[in-house]
Amino acid sequence: MSYRDLRQVVRDGRQQRDAGRAHLYALEIPTSVIVGCVLGQLADTHLGVAPWGFPFGLAVGVAAAVRAIVRLIAWQKANDADEDARNQGGDDVPPA
Repeated sequence: MSYRDLRQVVRDGRQQRDAGRAHLYALEIPTSVIVGCVLGQLADTHLGVAPWGFPFGLAVGVAAAVRAIVRLIAWQKANDADEDARNQGGDDVPPA
């Protein structure tokens, strides 16, 4: 296996890791809102705080989703900076 082939394997592994992380965030954002709403509804029914549990749960779920979006943006910026740093080095592949 040549050096170029190893570089391609590493590049493919990074792409798979990035795709997995994107899917994680795609699930985390709506799930946090749904869980907040469900917990708020449960607080309404079981704790007797009738008009306030659901809106509070919704607000907490939205806050968790916003936090996940902020983490996603920070991760993407770091990922782009790493990619730029790798690309600035050029393709220093020794001859085979």
